[in-house]
Amino acid sequence: MIKQEPYAFEIKDRKEVDEKMNKMIRSTVKLAYEHSPFWKRKFDALNIKPSDITDQDSLLKANKKGLTVSDQELINELNYLATDFVGDSYIEELWTSGTRGRPKRMLYGPYDIKRSNEQIQLAYNAMGLSTGDYVLNLFSPYPYASGPLSLACARYMKLHSLKISSPISTDGLLQTIKIGNPKSLFIAANRARQVAQESESFGEKLNNLGIETVFTGGETCTKEKQDKISDEWGADTFDTWASTELSAFGYQTKDCNQNTMHIAENRVFLNIVDPATLDPVSKEERGVDLVSTLYDVGEKPAMILLGYSHGDSSKVIDSIRCNCGRTYKQVAWPIDRSDEVVKMAMHNIFPVSGTESAIVGSPFLTGEFCCKYVEPKELMRRQSLEIRVETKMNIPEDEKCKLTDKILKYVISDPATHEIIMSQAIFSIEFVDKGRIYFGWEDYLRPKRAKPLRLIKV
Repeated sequence: MIKQEPYAFEIKDRKEVDEKMNKMIRSTVKLAYEHSPFWKRKFDALNIKPSDITDQDSLLKANKKGLTVSDQELINELNYLATDFVGDSYIEELWTSGTRGRPKRMLYGPYDIKRSNEQIQLAYNAMGLSTGDYVLNLFSPYPYASGPLSLACARYMKLHSLKISSPISTDGLLQTIKIGNPKSLFIAANRARQVAQESESFGEKLNNLGIETVFTGGETCTKEKQDKISDEWGADTFDTWASTELSAFGYQTKDCNQNTMHIAENRVFLNIVDPATLDPVSKEERGVDLVSTLYDVGEKPAMILLGYSHGDSSKVIDSIRCNCGRTYKQVAWPIDRSDEVVKMAMHNIFPVSGTESAIVGSPFLTGEFCCKYVEPKELMRRQSLEIRVETKMNIPEDEKCKLTDKILKYVISDPATHEIIMSQAIFSIEFVDKGRIYFGWEDYLRPKRAKPLRLIKV
């Protein structure tokens, strides 16, 4: 069996990282201009030539000038964003989950899959996977991206992979693990916690199953939840920052600086910027992601993204080298996903990650929850946020008070804004019986969701 070196896919020297990135930026903008009608039109309208963009700084300047692509453009101008390479090769179409509305459709040709593989391999390698290792993959199936792209990289790295695309019961999953004895489990974080709770009824201890690593993605995974999964499964847990638009582009290693994540700079140029100006924020200041995909000379991508933002919030960690020895850019983890943040009384609050962090490990709760945010459509009305948390059993009143205070503390992370929000908005926390989280909210549910519904915005 061939084993990879710990840094087999990493560039160790920061100067070399920047030089390679600048080279790929030059080839990417040239490909975009010459092969995508959307990008040629943007370049010409902004009076920008591909030769004007030679490095990271000049690409950022072009982004500020308007060389960007929005969610709406991804939806409405797909045919123009697609390059003229599309007609010459097999194309896979992958969809976003549609959490924020109409799903975006992304085109992946052979070179886009290659880019994705080279990003994901950093995550696999960082969590200790290498050729021949056996993984059990429960990520979402087509048309969503997590299953197909993670499986493509498993083939690329010659892993031994079992992909289960249809829903599987906890009992069935436990039996499958016992039969196959996989080294690693790829699973949504909330499903990993659900399995841990349900396995108790089968008299099973997950930490006896031999799983060494758990790989999570596709939804918010807080530090508290990650620690709980590691404890319940007896395994190291690794989260990833990923999307259908980019594939996996942020990854963790066991020895990383605390609460950080590396960026796959071999194939992605990412900055954390002020959403209004697109200026990079100062170190340790929160902003939103601004990313571009990178392609090399001679490659034939189906789609190119320049200056795209998911709207996710993080900050760059000012550290020359991570504890793990890697030189790729570090950002703060966990990531605050744009579709899981709301603004109340002019302040950002975090109902999903906050509630998740507050309720993890409570013996009275199942771990399931949903939040409903209502933006007033009339003057004199107030914003409202209702959080429903599912219970296992009757909760004593003093425990309800403790949990309510804890949820409030985590959701409104800045104590200075607590009184402002509570005086200007309606905020409620309700503990509901099992199976009643979505009672009265059924109209917001869609069949076959790729991930649990955690936040409803009205």
